[in-house]
Amino acid sequence: MNRKLQLACRVAVLAFVLSAGCSFPGGGGPSAAQVMTDAFRGLLSAGSFHVSGSLTFGAPYGLDLTAGGGNLDGTIGLGRVPVAVRSVGIHEFERGAQYFHLNNQPLVSDSYWVLNDAGELSKVVRMLADWKSLVQNLEATAGSVSQMPGPVLSGRRTIGLVGEGISMLIPERGARVPLSLTTTPGRELHSHLSDLSLAFDKYGGPVTLDVPAAVIDLDDHNTLPVHEVPDVTTFHIENCDRGGCTLASDFVNSGGRQGSATATFAVGTTSGQLLTSCQVAIPALDNKGRTRLGCRLNYDNTQQVSTSVVANNPDGVA
Repeated sequence: MNRKLQLACRVAVLAFVLSAGCSFPGGGGPSAAQVMTDAFRGLLSAGSFHVSGSLTFGAPYGLDLTAGGGNLDGTIGLGRVPVAVRSVGIHEFERGAQYFHLNNQPLVSDSYWVLNDAGELSKVVRMLADWKSLVQNLEATAGSVSQMPGPVLSGRRTIGLVGEGISMLIPERGARVPLSLTTTPGRELHSHLSDLSLAFDKYGGPVTLDVPAAVIDLDDHNTLPVHEVPDVTTFHIENCDRGGCTLASDFVNSGGRQGSATATFAVGTTSGQLLTSCQVAIPALDNKGRTRLGCRLNYDNTQQVSTSVVANNPDGVA
């Protein structure tokens, strides 16, 4: 082979190697695989970061979360139903009336966080909170990695890393951390997550997340909001005279002990006009607890009237 042909071959090999992101022996910097590893290490060592995007775990989920110190706080969307989530320590909390109503929990309002460690959504939250295991999953699916120039994002030049099961963008300059990552469609991780499409930003210092207040534990019905219901079979009009009557009824708590409720007894005309009413506080009751309440109402008892009783339950506790 003549010298010109040898030189041409060496140039072609060099171009191929550089486009593949491999290090040339004796110089040229780290390999593409090492750059990806460094980016994952940067993600794990960050005090906190914001991540948004989507993934699949049986069903598709959208997410918008802040992670820090092994904890998470933000929103996960299950289909079109958004759920606020918070992971603190070993527990997962969720908030979203629409989500819980669809799961046969009609007493849960947006005012309450729900301790839901055993729910399907909590499995996703737990996996996202454990970024060390998730990164190990992603590295295992990367395979051989190539490197190429990436697009300019918000005025920053990027490097593109492409593996067999994952692609990633990182900053060309500054801290080596993922700006985005995408797994190959249909490629499932060991955790059974798939179709990850995530964007990362707002890398910063530690984030402290507290255990939410007003928490419902679905395994303890007494932690539900109070929900009193009058037992209409026990409603009676008692101790009547020309000047009025006493109205009384049993009340049953189908909820728990969070919040308070009142009972309203009313007397009106047959045409619907209110004549008089009284309101009585319902004492705190355990779930399925029962109490009897009543009050004296003064009105002209010689006329024909209508009577009623209702329970006034709170919308929720902040």
